[in-house]
Amino acid sequence: MIPDLLLNEPQQAEIVVRALERGYHFLITELEKGNYVLTLQKQLQGEVAIKQLLLNTGFKQVDYMRDHLIDISQYGKYFASGFDNRLKIAITTTQSVSGF
Repeated sequence: MIPDLLLNEPQQAEIVVRALERGYHFLITELEKGNYVLTLQKQLQGEVAIKQLLLNTGFKQVDYMRDHLIDISQYGKYFASGFDNRLKIAITTTQSVSGF
């Protein structure tokens, strides 16, 4: 998921990886709390539900950034912020279960 250009920007890559890790722990915690959307996704998709949500959300953020990122030195920060917000939205709407 991390674009080739990040291979030359290890600090930015580290920020992205940390955002993915935070997102994973956030989703696991929300699932344990009984979040309806995540519970439903797990019932529908099984054990891959969390990983699939992370992957889909990450790709959507990267796609969005292709048209909106101006400064490559802000790649990691921009990814992390948008990714965190997208995850929060995804677990608060049942649209995400149907492919939001």
